[in-house]
Amino acid sequence: MGIPLEPSALRHLNELTREYLQTGTRVRIRVTGSSMYPTLKSGEIVRVDPLKGKQPRRGDLLCYPSGDRLIIHRLRSKDADGNLLCGGDFYKQADPLIAPSLVLGTVRFKWSNARTKKPPRRIRVRPLPLLRFIRPYHRFAYRFTR
Repeated sequence: MGIPLEPSALRHLNELTREYLQTGTRVRIRVTGSSMYPTLKSGEIVRVDPLKGKQPRRGDLLCYPSGDRLIIHRLRSKDADGNLLCGGDFYKQADPLIAPSLVLGTVRFKWSNARTKKPPRRIRVRPLPLLRFIRPYHRFAYRFTR
């Protein structure tokens, strides 16, 4: 996987990443943890782009600091004061509200098994393939129920 870092080295790396994002430079971050599963899996690499004055939208994956760590979670909603409610995809529990000024950037791409993908905004259910499968059997069953 890589060389394990001492906590002080990891803290300095996170500070450096914050400085790059605040100055408008894109960064790549290796994901650890399972809170964003299945969208982001542990070990994948994501590219975080700085906001540059843009407002994050519902469904975006935001990168923001929490203590000595950087968190990547999905924006769920905004409250009346403009604070952001974020949370992971795997757990239903939401994070504490964060101020928009704390957001460092948004995830635009992820690398998994040497393929570049855009993370999905939301899960879409497509009923048409299911209906194509059920419709012939529905007609067949209807004949015997009359």
